[in-house]
Amino acid sequence: MKLELSLKQLIPQIRKRFRTWLIVAIIAGVLVLIAHYVMLPERSNVVGVINFSFAGIESGHSPIGNRFDPDEMKHPDVIRAAAELTGTSLSEESIAQIGKSIYISSGAPVSALSDVVDYETTIGSEKVEMTTEIRKTSYFPTKFTLRFDYAAAGFGRSQGAAFLQAMMDCYQTRFMSEYGYNASIERSMRAFDYQDYDYDNAVAVLDSDLRLLGNYLSSLNAMDSTRFVSTQTGYSFADLADAVQTIRGENLARIRSYLNTYCITRSREEKLNFYNFKIEGAKRDIAVREKQLETINGLIENYEKTTAVIAGNTSTRAVEAGEVPVIYEVTQHSATYDGLVSKRINCEAGISSLNEQLDRYQELVRRYRGTAGGSAEQVEAMLQEAEEKTNRLLDAASLTAKEYYETVRLRQPMQVLTAPGDGGFPLGALIRSSLLDGIAVEALVFGIWIVWSLVGVYWPEKATSKKAADKKDNKKKEGGQDGRD
Repeated sequence: MKLELSLKQLIPQIRKRFRTWLIVAIIAGVLVLIAHYVMLPERSNVVGVINFSFAGIESGHSPIGNRFDPDEMKHPDVIRAAAELTGTSLSEESIAQIGKSIYISSGAPVSALSDVVDYETTIGSEKVEMTTEIRKTSYFPTKFTLRFDYAAAGFGRSQGAAFLQAMMDCYQTRFMSEYGYNASIERSMRAFDYQDYDYDNAVAVLDSDLRLLGNYLSSLNAMDSTRFVSTQTGYSFADLADAVQTIRGENLARIRSYLNTYCITRSREEKLNFYNFKIEGAKRDIAVREKQLETINGLIENYEKTTAVIAGNTSTRAVEAGEVPVIYEVTQHSATYDGLVSKRINCEAGISSLNEQLDRYQELVRRYRGTAGGSAEQVEAMLQEAEEKTNRLLDAASLTAKEYYETVRLRQPMQVLTAPGDGGFPLGALIRSSLLDGIAVEALVFGIWIVWSLVGVYWPEKATSKKAADKKDNKKKEGGQDGRD
């Protein structure tokens, strides 16, 4: 029997099962959300994103040219600074655990694919072919994601978000201090106090520090292609480097000249003892070198080089005629002999240098014993003037270099694209994670609802048809019996 189903028959069945479908759909959606919440990384994680934009990061290099290491973002010093900033007390074990609980990831954006792969389309007579050419073998990211598993570190969500934010701020400070102005030179020079040294030693230490500062400023000047002039100080790096040379060539040279003329010292007795000690040491070194030289000369005199005898090119007929062949004696090269000669040269040069030092120390002893005059107060005044000029120069160099790095060299070197949340429920992440699976499950439930409604239409119609057929058969049977009777 042919069975026909119409929309008029299907709609009542759909309405009849609507409440059951709605309950099942809600339960299925909740189950999907619960399953994804259990597996959701954000359930016990806070996330921050940092983007770097300084020159060189696209090649995997730091601002000074060495390899850029993203793990520096979770360096123990950064964690300690963040703990201090947030007022969190941490042990060394806790610091190590926090470092293990921070995961740094990166990925190449879709736009970078065109830089790595080059597609070329070739249209032939029958088909279109596409060839792929690899233009680069590697890609270095500029954006990094920091995921902090705060539960593993023993933090709550709000505390974990605040701590990760503090770490990102502290790393930004560390980044500028490491790749920006070299503050270590300034700290070492400001720690210098000429009162801790004798006058000549104080001049030597100050001159050495100024030489390092001058080299640093010259390197910045060579690196600067914009001819940068500070708006705060009005100086360029070339101006500051010239100022360093002025202090060294004028102030320190004048102090040296005054000291050499009058042999002024804080303690003449200590100075004489010092140079006498140097004299004794130089004499001992000279005696040792002279014995070494004597031994080397003896080895050279008794050394015999290997020689080879070579006969000249004389024909057999000339030899039979009585001609004597030419004989050559060649001394072969010997690395051992050459090494002995080299040692002798070095030893003689060392003795000569030690003799020069000895003569200088002896001359200084004579001068300190016989020279008088001059004023220690004058030396103190000149040293104080040089120190004040150096401190003003350090202030100007610090301001100029910091402004240069902040406005030119490392202008916005890193940006925090995504700051950690404030501790709220990760609803957005949960929805994004479960959206596709939720749609699939709800579509399945909807399909079951429709199929169930179709079945509800089909089975009642089939049962009705079967009852009608059975009734008709029964009537036929009853009519046949009546006729036979």
